[in-house]
Amino acid sequence: MRRNALIAATLVAAGMSFAPLPPASAQAEAQPEAQTAAQAEARAEAKALPSVQVAARYSGTVARGETYYRSGDFAVWRSSVSSAFLSGFRNANGRFVVDDVLTMTVTGENGRTQTFRHDFSRNCTAPTPQPLDYLNLNKYLFAGLNTVRFALSDKCGDVVRNSDIFLSGSGVIDPAVAGARGCSGSNWVGGITGSPAFIPSTNPPQRKDRRVQGTAGLSVANRINCSASVQVALETKVCNRFGYNCNPRTIASTTIERLPAAGPHVKTLSADCRRGTHSYRMQVRVKWVTWTGWARQTVVPKFETRVRNTPDGDRGWTRISC
Repeated sequence: MRRNALIAATLVAAGMSFAPLPPASAQAEAQPEAQTAAQAEARAEAKALPSVQVAARYSGTVARGETYYRSGDFAVWRSSVSSAFLSGFRNANGRFVVDDVLTMTVTGENGRTQTFRHDFSRNCTAPTPQPLDYLNLNKYLFAGLNTVRFALSDKCGDVVRNSDIFLSGSGVIDPAVAGARGCSGSNWVGGITGSPAFIPSTNPPQRKDRRVQGTAGLSVANRINCSASVQVALETKVCNRFGYNCNPRTIASTTIERLPAAGPHVKTLSADCRRGTHSYRMQVRVKWVTWTGWARQTVVPKFETRVRNTPDGDRGWTRISC
């Protein structure tokens, strides 16, 4: 009943209906036709729940102790209202089994890693691997975005078999939602996840004849987010006739360019020097869009636009006279 309550809470939070499993005795007495209908209903219900297949049903011969399957990376968001389960059906409501050991490695967005293992053979004392009704992954996940990968290993003999295994829940990122994965920086949500790692630098503008010239740029450690862009601008401060209500005005800029995957990005700009004494500065503008989780009580992804200007506010000005 605990499993049904957990899954019910997950589905209700996502705005979905939930039909609990019948008792084991009732399942044993069910006719094949009824079982087939129930499976069809489960598959239909599963379409509404974010789900990815971790491993397909398999049977074969391997060397004793061999790790016979390693999954790719899966992205799972962990919050107070999200959830993630392993099970045999997409709707997180079906038994699954591994012959013999399931290993799950979780890496949080801060780089911390932890590993969980479950031995279905009970250290080779069970006559056959013992299935799990489901596995609640919430307690193994870090807050925020997690990278999760799985491995299946033999332990007791050379013949192995496992069921279909699905990762499902409101925190699971469905690749169908993620879209294209053309950027090598990240495969999560089309690469629109996380913040780029870079160090900006600006040099004070200088007078060159009747022009003002400056250099600015950044050193990129890792783009990480595929949407990240950069623009370098030369600005002057424009005030009213009394010297108040001052605002920056761009007098020269580069085009908006994709942030390099790594390495330096430096630009030199120049513009006409204004008559009199005025303030000028170089500015580096980096902008990106990042996935921040799910809209409350839904499975609709949320995105946020972030901008980092260097220098920001009213900093970095240099007075130049012409």
